[in-house]
Amino acid sequence: MSQTAVLSFNQTTNPDGILNSVELSHPAVHGYQAGTVKLDFLHLGVNQLAEPKVLDGYLFGVLLFVMGGAKKLKINGALSAKAYRNANLLAEAWQAWLPERCSPVEIIAETVLDQPTLAGQNVKQLKRDRAIAAFSGGLDSTFSVLRHACHLLGNASYNVEDVLMVHGFDVSLHKQADFDELRCRVEPFLEDVGVNFRIVKTNIKDAIAHDWEKVFAAQLACVLHQFSPEFSHGLIASGAIMTKPDIRWGSTPQLDYLLSGGDFEVVHDGAGFSRTEKAALIAQYPIARRSVKVCWQGEHKGRNCGTCEKCIRTRLNFLAAGVTNPECFDSPFDLELIDKLEVKNLAQLNLLKTIIEDDKLANLGADWLARLQHRVQTLNAQFSSPSAAEATISSASSAQAGSQKPYEPATFEQKLEMQRQAIANFIGQVRPLWLLTEMPGNIGDHLIWVGTERLLKLSGLPYKHISCSGLREESQSKAGTLIIPGSGAFTARFHEWLPNLVIISSALFDRTVILPSEFDSDLPIVSEAMKLQNVYPFARDAYSYSQIKKFGKAALAFDPALWAMHFVAAQPEPLEQNNADENSKTLLALRTDHGSLLADYGFAPADNNNDISLSCQNLEEFLRTISAFNTVITDRLHVSVAAVMLGKKVQFVDPYNNKISRYIEFNFGQAFSDRLSHKTIEWLLLNQHIKAIKETQ
Repeated sequence: MSQTAVLSFNQTTNPDGILNSVELSHPAVHGYQAGTVKLDFLHLGVNQLAEPKVLDGYLFGVLLFVMGGAKKLKINGALSAKAYRNANLLAEAWQAWLPERCSPVEIIAETVLDQPTLAGQNVKQLKRDRAIAAFSGGLDSTFSVLRHACHLLGNASYNVEDVLMVHGFDVSLHKQADFDELRCRVEPFLEDVGVNFRIVKTNIKDAIAHDWEKVFAAQLACVLHQFSPEFSHGLIASGAIMTKPDIRWGSTPQLDYLLSGGDFEVVHDGAGFSRTEKAALIAQYPIARRSVKVCWQGEHKGRNCGTCEKCIRTRLNFLAAGVTNPECFDSPFDLELIDKLEVKNLAQLNLLKTIIEDDKLANLGADWLARLQHRVQTLNAQFSSPSAAEATISSASSAQAGSQKPYEPATFEQKLEMQRQAIANFIGQVRPLWLLTEMPGNIGDHLIWVGTERLLKLSGLPYKHISCSGLREESQSKAGTLIIPGSGAFTARFHEWLPNLVIISSALFDRTVILPSEFDSDLPIVSEAMKLQNVYPFARDAYSYSQIKKFGKAALAFDPALWAMHFVAAQPEPLEQNNADENSKTLLALRTDHGSLLADYGFAPADNNNDISLSCQNLEEFLRTISAFNTVITDRLHVSVAAVMLGKKVQFVDPYNNKISRYIEFNFGQAFSDRLSHKTIEWLLLNQHIKAIKETQ
C-alpha cells in the first residue's frame, strides 16, 4: 500500500459564497483508515476570492495529521520556499515533541516559488501592510484586536482592518444558532473599533483534528493563509504565558512563526502580557468589556456560564485588575466557586498561579485572593511528583513484570507513568472517591477493572465501592467523584445501559469521571450524557476523542487495562496443552457476539474458535489460556491487549470502527510493533480461520 499522502486544491462558487476545498488522500494514519477526506472552507457572503498561487496554508493544516503514518506528502500545486523550509522545521519540532506519533515525512511540491506573484506583480506590492486577526470573542483575541485596530502601539501596531471568525472551531459546524448568537454578541465591539467581519465555515477540525489542543494554531493558520491575496499578516492571539512556557501547547511564540509562508506572515501576538493585564486593558472599554466571550462549556454558546473553569479564571483576572463584576457575566461572582475550582492540566494551574504572582494586583489582601491562594496550594499538591513510596511500588511492579518478559520497552513504561500521574492528578481533585463496580461486561472487561483499581492504589488515592445496582437505587446526593472504569458501552453497538447510568450519577455526585473509553457521540443518549456540566470523559483513542472534544471537557489518555500489568505478571503457570503440533501453539479467539463483523460478510469463526472473553469463567482462566499459546488470532481488543502484555504474538482483525487499530495507534504506538500484526477478513478466510455461514447450517 502507498505511504504517500496527496493534497489537491479546488475552488467553486455556491449560493452562500466561495468554497475553497482540498482533497487529501492518505494512507492509514492516527487510527484513520486509508482513504480520501475532503476539507471544505466556505467563505460566506463572498462572490470573488482570488485563488491562491501557493498552497502554504493547506500544507500547515494537514502536516501533523499525515505525519501519523505517511512517508511522503505530495502537493499538487506550488509552495513558497519559505513555507517549504518552515514546514520542515515545524515537522522536526513535532517529531521531538511527539516521537511516538510523528514520523518524518518528505514534502514534495510541483513547484517551489522564491517569491509568489499575483497577476505578474509582486504580491507584497499589492497588499501593502494589511493584517487580518483571528477572532473568537475571547479575552486574548479581544485584547489583540483592541490594541492593533485602535493603534494603541502607535507605529508598532499592525494595520488590522478585518477579523476572521471560524465556524467549526470553537462552535461546532452543525450548531448554526450558537454561532449566530456569538456573532450577535461580539458585533457591537467590532463595529466600535471599526473592523470588518470575515466568516469561514470549515470541517477541518471534525475531519482530521485528531488532537485539537496540538493542532489548533496550525489549522487556524490554514484558514488565515486563504486571505493572503489581500493581507500580508495574520494575527493569532497568544494564550501562552512567557514566564511559564509550555511547548506542548498547540500555539506558542516559539513555533507559531513557522506557520508563515512567502507571501503571508503569521504573528503570535500578545505573549508578553498576562491574562490579568489583558483584562485590565479590556476593562477600560465598556463595549469590549461587555462582549468578551470565554465560555465553551455552557449551554448557551452566546453567553458565559460564569461557573466553568475558564469563566471562574476570567472572573479572577478581572478581580485582579480591580473589576468586580464585568458586564460579560450575567450574574455576580460567588466566591465559593473558587473553593471548588478544578483544573484538568498543568497549563490551567499555571494560569491561576500567574494571577497570584502578579505584583500589580489591585486587591491585595482581598478575601478572593486568600481563597485562590489556598485552592492553588491544594491543586499544586495534587500535581506534584509521586511520593517515594509510590515510586517504589511502581519500580517493584515493573521489575516483577520484567522478570516475566511481558511488558517492555522502558520508554513505554515512562509514558505509562506520566499518564498515571496525569489521570490521578485530575481524579484526586474532588474527594471522596467512589469507584463504580459490578458492571456488566465480558471477561476481557475484567482486565480494565483490575487495571483501574491498581492505578488508584499506585497513586495513593483512597476510594469506596458503589455497585451499578446500588447507584440506581441511591436517592441521596453524595459528595465527591464517581469514577467509571473504561468501557466500550458508549458506542453504536453497545450503549444500552451506561449512558443512562452516567446521567443518574451526574445528579448524585459532584463529578463523574469516565476513565478512557470508546465513544460515538452521534447517539443522542451518549451526547446527552457527555454534555452534562459535571461529567468528564476520557477517550482511549483519537477517534473517540474527536467524538467528545466538542463538549469541552474531554481528554485523551491511556486505557486503564494497561495498569493491570502487576496482576498479569503474578498469574500462575499456563494451562498445559495435550499436544505440541503447530496448530496447538495458536489460539483462535474471534468474537461471537454482535461486535463482530464476520456475520456482516457472511462468515462465522472456524470450529476450533474459542471466544475466551465469553467462555472463560474468570480473569485468571482467561490469562492462563492465553499464556498457553505462542500466537493469538483475535478481533477482540482486550484479548489483544492481554496477549501483548504476556509477550505473545498477536494477529488481529479489526471489529467495528477499526477499534483495535485506533487503540494501538494511541496507546502502544510503535512500542510493540514486533508483536502486533494487522490482518484482514480475507486473510482469515485464506487460512481457514473462518468459514461461510452456509457451512454452519
